[in-house]
Amino acid sequence: EEAGIKKKLAQKKFKKAVKEAQSGKYKPPEPEKNDDQGDDKAEEKEDEPKPLPVSKMETRMLKKICLKPKESWQGLEKEKTDLTKIALVEMSPVFGGFFMRMNEVVKQAQKLLNYSQKLNDEQNKAMKVLMENVKSPKAIEAPNDDNKAPDEINVKDQSEQPEMKSSSTEDLEKLPDYAQRKGWKEASECQVYSDSKGKWYEGTIIKIDPKDDREIEVKYDVGGYSRTKQVDRFGPEVRDPLVVESRAITAAITVDINVTEIMMSEFELTDTTLRVLPIARGVEQSTKAILLCQSQIRQSVRLAEAILKLKPANLSDTSKPLWNAVDDGINHIIDKASEMNKISGQYFGFFLKFNQSFQRFVSMNEQNKDATLSKSLQDIKQDITEFGAFKKEFNIKLQKLSDEGMKVIKKCVETSMGIEQFESTRAAREKAKHDYLDKKAKYDTESLRLDDRLEALKDERARERVVKAALTFRIEQLKQIKKEDEEFRQSRLKELNQLL
Repeated sequence: EEAGIKKKLAQKKFKKAVKEAQSGKYKPPEPEKNDDQGDDKAEEKEDEPKPLPVSKMETRMLKKICLKPKESWQGLEKEKTDLTKIALVEMSPVFGGFFMRMNEVVKQAQKLLNYSQKLNDEQNKAMKVLMENVKSPKAIEAPNDDNKAPDEINVKDQSEQPEMKSSSTEDLEKLPDYAQRKGWKEASECQVYSDSKGKWYEGTIIKIDPKDDREIEVKYDVGGYSRTKQVDRFGPEVRDPLVVESRAITAAITVDINVTEIMMSEFELTDTTLRVLPIARGVEQSTKAILLCQSQIRQSVRLAEAILKLKPANLSDTSKPLWNAVDDGINHIIDKASEMNKISGQYFGFFLKFNQSFQRFVSMNEQNKDATLSKSLQDIKQDITEFGAFKKEFNIKLQKLSDEGMKVIKKCVETSMGIEQFESTRAAREKAKHDYLDKKAKYDTESLRLDDRLEALKDERARERVVKAALTFRIEQLKQIKKEDEEFRQSRLKELNQLL
């Protein structure tokens, strides 16, 4: 009874407030004043707008919303929540599987990005695949190169070498290290492959044929014994290790990051799971960009190591500033490579966290179908919040690394080529960048417009199909009616003939 009395009082207060609002007599309660505010009152302006009167329909709606939520909005809200939960339960396994596969791809990529001087199996395999996919002339090999010392190879053997196979310039330019091979001179370092040992060895070019500069002779050591091998500088049995290594790793990473294509059948399972695809592609592209950036940094570190080997023991006064700048740049590259690996590892660490969160969401809803959406999404929401905060920090660190890198490059280039030429080159680069961004923005805008137009045409086609289906149905109805009318007419004519 007491609850009923309170409810009636609340209804009376609500009706009274509505009537006062309609008549313009309603005044909101004045805020409480502090002691130090004084008793001064602000004068009301005569032209102050008055609230619009509440209509009877609005009154009924407000009353229904406030006093009868189950009949007004709670049912719709529950239906919306249930549909959202069903969709998330359907999408979560796809999300979880995607992040698990991305984690495996990143693990494989980290093996390719190993900084060790000795290449691991994954790196050697990537280099082998790259070289096998490039068409190049067969190497010219000295006979028994791994079985005889250089002094045991006679002139007759060398004179019986097979002639070098010809190849077009276009084929040669497909080599990943074409420019480096083209620039090889005597004393240039390279790697040469030993057929008998089945391994690559560090070598030095000791001779270039004056009649045909493609024919070179490489000296290398095998187990303490010096060997020589006569090869085509563009052949598959000699290579520039740094360039091939870096390009092979980049190519392998690019090929490996195709999770969305592999999982396409899972994405296209239903219209609901298809919603996961745009998000997955965005994550995949971001991961690819980070891994390719790490590959570039790794290449910079390896090139820095090679540059340090060229540093002379005694520096002249002219070369000291340049080498000091180079040393600073190398130190910067090594420091920032370590920092980039650290923050990239943190970024990729979220893949496993997302996978586990989606698994927990599915498990919780399977065990308790009445679990609230807010409670079951708690882990996912927390991971998304943490990832959003980390992403902001990640972008700031990347920009900082980029700015510091530009300072080091500027110092090196200013020392070697002069500040004016450097500034003009950088300005041209910035202009090209802005032009690209402007054109890309126009492209994106036009792409969105065309996408909207496509969606509109799809909607129009869907409506036309509905109209067509309705008209087709109506035609069939009319045909049936016509048929029945004809049958009726024939039956009546038959009866009439019988009467006559």
